[in-house]
Amino acid sequence: MELTNATFDEKSRELVTLAKGRGLADCGIQTRWRYDGQRFRLVRYAQEPSCDNWHGPDAWPTLWITR
Repeated sequence: MELTNATFDEKSRELVTLAKGRGLADCGIQTRWRYDGQRFRLVRYAQEPSCDNWHGPDAWPTLWITR
C-alpha cells in the first residue's frame, strides 16, 4: 500500500491518508490508522468513486470502521 498525502497526529496516534481521484478531492480513498504501540490498525476506510464536485473526504461513504 502506498501512503498518499499522509499525516500523523501524535496526540491521537492516528495516521490519515488521502488518495485524491483529482485535485478537487471530491473523489478518491481516505484511510485512518491508529498506532497501538506495536502496529498501525485500520480504523476507517472511506471511498468515493464518483468525482461529483460535491462531497469532501469526511463525507465519503465509509466502507470499513473498527469498533
